[in-house]
Formats: sequence, C-alpha cells, structure tokens
Amino acid sequence: MRRARGRVTGVGLAALLALTACANGASRPAYSGGSSDVGALAATGSAVSVPITTTADGSHNIVSVQISVGGGDPVPVMLDTGSAGLLIDASVAGPQTSATGGPFTQHYVSGPVSGSLGSAVVTIGELSTPQPITVGLVDSSSAPTAFASGMKGILGVATTNDGGQAMLAPTLQMAAPYNAGSTLQVAATAGATGTWSLGPVTPPAGATSIPLVAQTPGSSATPEGFPGFAQDVDLCWTIGGKAASCGPTDLDTGNDSPALNATTYAADGPVHTVLPSGQSIAVAPPNGAPLWSFTTGQTVGTDAVKLSSLGENTQFNTGLPFFYGRTVAWNYAGGELLLGPAA
Repeated sequence: MRRARGRVTGVGLAALLALTACANGASRPAYSGGSSDVGALAATGSAVSVPITTTADGSHNIVSVQISVGGGDPVPVMLDTGSAGLLIDASVAGPQTSATGGPFTQHYVSGPVSGSLGSAVVTIGELSTPQPITVGLVDSSSAPTAFASGMKGILGVATTNDGGQAMLAPTLQMAAPYNAGSTLQVAATAGATGTWSLGPVTPPAGATSIPLVAQTPGSSATPEGFPGFAQDVDLCWTIGGKAASCGPTDLDTGNDSPALNATTYAADGPVHTVLPSGQSIAVAPPNGAPLWSFTTGQTVGTDAVKLSSLGENTQFNTGLPFFYGRTVAWNYAGGELLLGPAA
C-alpha cells in the first residue's frame, strides 16, 4: 500500500521554501497558497492524454507511467492517486537535478521511505513542469524495497489532506490548463494499457458527482493556482449488512486492496487483518445509490479487504480494484470528483 500519511519530516518547511537556487539557475516558483477558488484554474482548453499500464507486482497489480526527471531518460514509476509528491530513484534523475535540502522521510501505510530533497523539472508525456519542483531523491541501493518491482519511483498525484505537505503532486504544478483536472481509465488486466488525461475534464457518461472538500486549514506552502481541495471525499460504506458508515475515503491506485481504518474497526481484529470471506460491501455517496458492490474474499487485489493504518482522518481506502472498468475524474476546476459507472 502506498498511501502517504503525514507530512515530510526531517527538514523545515520554511527552510525548504526559502531555497531559491535550481539546477539550471532559474528561480523557484513563487508560493502564495493554494486556493479552492475554481476561478484560479483554467476550465477550458484541451487535455493531454498519457498512456498508463497495468503492471503485475507479485500477486497483485499496480499502475505505471513513464516520466523523466531533470533531463534524464524516461523511466517507469508507480502512479499513485493516494499520495502527494514524486519520489524517484536518485540514479535515474538527470543532470539537471539539484540537491536542495536535507533528509526527508515520507510516510506510507506500507512503511516509511527516506532520502534527500532535490529540485528538478518533471516531464510526463509531452508535458513538463514550467519550473523545477521539489522531489524526493531515494538511494535505491540502500533502500531496495522502497519501490514496487521494476519501478523507479512513486508518482503521487493527489492533493493533500495536510496543509503543511512539502512535496506536492507534479501534475498539479503544471501550467494551466493541465492542472485543472485528471481523468483515469485503468485496465484491469496486467500488461494492458489505459489512459490518463491531464487538463480540463469532460464528464463521463452517467457519472456521479461527489463534491471535493475545501482544504482546511489552507496551505501556505502551495504554488499559486494549486487546487485547494483535500484529498479524501465523503463516501458511505455498508459492510456485512451493518448500517452504512460515511466518512473520508481515499481513492487510491497505490493500494492493492480496499482497506478500513484499523483503529475505527478494531473490533474486527488487529491491523493487517483481512475480513472474513462472504461479507457484502457496498460503497455509495451520501443519500445516493451504490457505486460499487462486491463480496469479500481472500484474494489480494481482487476481493480481499484489509484493516490498515490509515491515519487519524481517513476511514476508508478503495484500493486499485475500485478503478477497474470505470472512468474516475478529478475536476478541480469544477470542485468535484466524477465517478463513472462500472462497466
């Protein structure tokens, strides 16, 4: 599971933002605070499509995409909608990457990943960040399990639930209109390709609209125009015939299976417990019809549901299986998450 929890530690945020030197001598972009004012995002223009691949990682799948960092060669990284910021194997970062800060530790449900902060232009498909941005450089020789098999990094493309997050999603630091939205269509079969569109969102046919939640407190450390919305959305989970429970839900391609907050559901067992087979699960918007339903089993990446450490706020995590066979679109310009019907 690759869901980030908590902010980067080991370096002061004020010190990070005070850094002005970049690898190519350009100044860093001004930071004036994110905003949930959708007028700050360009809602018009054409989106750019980037190919993504569903890739086998042991007994389950991940989603991968090719990127380049600091003028380096394109490399595969895991596409993670459940975390914010890019962590990259330092050995594949190009010559235009500079070391800009001290050590960091990024916390994931699967465990912490440590490295040093750097600055580089990040290129995804035909798009590049207009300025070098903060990235996490990881020495894979000393942390061989930091990334999934065959991957050279983790590309976290979410907004953040934490207003003090130091590393931010590269996609949301692209020039307008490409920071206005993100649309995912993930293939369910390993080796198959899907599509990822960056820019203004075209609502999927039959989609359900879920309001995005304005970031509280607002961040003072995000670039101008960065979407000022929290990562989680409010969805209601009905588990094993019990009454529906509504709460912050993370739509997370980086997690292999759906997960429940281990603290909230402690009565069902300790952390890492897999729910018994045969329990019905239904996920719906508040006062809405179910968007997703299945029966629990023991197959990771398909029907297993785990109890996981999701932090203080997040109650539920969809995991990657939710994305199969549907279009999921974050329309930041419209302040909504659009969930297409399952195929």
